[in-house]
Amino acid sequence: MLNSALIFDMDGLLIDSEPLWCKAELEVFQDLGVPLELSMCSQTMGLRTDEVVSYWYARFPWKAPDQTVVAERIISRVSELVATCGQPLHGAVEAVQLCRRLQLPLALATSSPMRLVGAVLHKLGLENAFDVVSSAQYEAFGKPHPAVYLHTAEKLGVAPQRCIAFEDSIRGIISAKAASMRCIAIPAPLDREDTRLAIADAKLDSLTQITESWLKHFISLSSFADRADPSPDQVSNRVDKVILTKPIIPTKMGAAIWYGAGRENFRWEQVDLLGPNTEEVLIKVKKCFFSAMHVRAVLVGHAKHQPPEIFGRMFAGDVVAVGANVTNVKVGMRVTLNPERPCGQCYYCQVKEWGHCLNPTLLASGGMAEYVLVPAPLVDRIFELPPNITYAEGAYTETLACILQAMDLSNIGKSDIGKSDIGNSDIVVILGDGGVGLTFVQLARLQGATKVIIAGKHDEALQQALDLGAFRVVNIQHESLEAVVNQETQGYGADVIIEAVGNRQTYEQSMSLLRCGGTAVEFGGTPPGTKFTGDPNLIHYRSLKIHGSYRYKPEHFRRALELICTKQIDLSPIITHQVLSSNLTTDAVDIHQRSDCRALVIDFP
Repeated sequence: MLNSALIFDMDGLLIDSEPLWCKAELEVFQDLGVPLELSMCSQTMGLRTDEVVSYWYARFPWKAPDQTVVAERIISRVSELVATCGQPLHGAVEAVQLCRRLQLPLALATSSPMRLVGAVLHKLGLENAFDVVSSAQYEAFGKPHPAVYLHTAEKLGVAPQRCIAFEDSIRGIISAKAASMRCIAIPAPLDREDTRLAIADAKLDSLTQITESWLKHFISLSSFADRADPSPDQVSNRVDKVILTKPIIPTKMGAAIWYGAGRENFRWEQVDLLGPNTEEVLIKVKKCFFSAMHVRAVLVGHAKHQPPEIFGRMFAGDVVAVGANVTNVKVGMRVTLNPERPCGQCYYCQVKEWGHCLNPTLLASGGMAEYVLVPAPLVDRIFELPPNITYAEGAYTETLACILQAMDLSNIGKSDIGKSDIGNSDIVVILGDGGVGLTFVQLARLQGATKVIIAGKHDEALQQALDLGAFRVVNIQHESLEAVVNQETQGYGADVIIEAVGNRQTYEQSMSLLRCGGTAVEFGGTPPGTKFTGDPNLIHYRSLKIHGSYRYKPEHFRRALELICTKQIDLSPIITHQVLSSNLTTDAVDIHQRSDCRALVIDFP
């Protein structure tokens, strides 16, 4: 009857080491400046040490030391704590000794590194208790992947179906069940009401409840004798099959890391990749935009960003892994992401200035990498792309959302004291003929503007602006924009000016071309330290309305995606160039600065 094997987890089951791990992690991470708190430690409970370090580095990156060194510091500190104050959990040693007396094959399968396993077994006096000791340290994936359990069964020479695992954590239970093993759950008191424990075959409050008669009865209920016993080769093949049938997620990924101003400080490197926890989603990036903001950051720095950073808010890709508790996203979906979530509580959120939220949830690292890990607060901001929308078009959604905010500030097509801002004889002037400028042309026409003038330096782009609905184009290298505006407005000036270049001259010009009561929207970001001069009396006596436009509101993202999905915006003349991810850090700046480049998308094969 007792033709089965028993496999024990270690941390939280045999030894009360969870508090020791928390203490060690708090000490080490806080020493690095990571704002880790005790309540946050549960997010990584059950992960391998290297996975824990990668998890927090992705959220709060530090300059030094290397992640491997940090992991070693944590392991060393936990080993010290185990030696000085580690305590066995009630009934743990007795349960192992009972299993030993029954002369059943006995093993230990843990996520902890072997160095710590030795310290724990010595502390508990169980150095010789187990026939096999396995660590996920040597597996491609830690729990909840079943690899460590499958390899443990292989080492025992017992089919996984004939094994019973003892686990305290949800990750461990999932791991054992994925290996086709029976599982007895002994959760911590605070976790006993977790509904996910229902997947276990039995649930106990303590190892003290395991008696010889109870265990023999549980084994007899397992009906192991009715199951075919696969050969060791079949067990080994099952390990390979399980690994290969999961999405292929490496432990490292390529990423473009910005270390500050200077081309030499923008580098493609291999970094650790951590799969999602139960609340997160992992996206494999397919397309990501490289914008003028990124050019400025690489060449001269950026006032709103601190290195090191992985840029890339504007991306789209495929969902390759989903946390167990995520219900709105499925593996295989083609998606884009609204990469920020306002807190809803700060002053700016209360006055609905969402783009200036003081405590937003943001991506820890962006889409200029092979994968993006979406944290739990942003999972409901993942949007599926319809089949007729390309990854590049989907990735443009965030840019379009920013442009929509600027359009709202312009009041184009909206009533103002009984008179439309844009009527049959009114003028909208767009400064800049890049991809953003061409997008503004289309949106102005959609919102009712009948006369749109666009100014720039590139004949091909200006011709495309005409094709997209512009009333008149001005190549400022050959024609005076001021003269054209005066001609078209009978000398009054434009009703709305949209600055979409981002330099001193266009900021100054945007105010000088306005009529009395006109509106200027300053959309383009400028290099750090840029100053411009203006006449206060011009603003005062002409009653000018000057708006800066930065970021967007959540509804702008939804509107942007709808415009793209319904093909109301033509992106074909806007997305003109692409660069392979492998050449991103060496070529992107130069490609973006080409006169014929209006938008540059990064291609991840």
